[in-house]
Amino acid sequence: MEVVRLHRGDAPLIISMPHVGTHLPADISDTMTPLARHVPDTDWHVDRLYAFARERGATMIASTHSRYVID
Repeated sequence: MEVVRLHRGDAPLIISMPHVGTHLPADISDTMTPLARHVPDTDWHVDRLYAFARERGATMIASTHSRYVID
């Protein structure tokens, strides 16, 4: 699985969304509480909030994995 989703735009703007990912590898998920497996600390809908920037040519970088994995 890719660690990030990348959309290369042509505008001089890069938007990074490091905490929108929700994927938890099994070896990490197996050690977590049921509540934590629901990834409540995800930045829900940030990708939708900045969708306008993609339409205007911004480069977008979004994580696929939960912040519990990358932080």
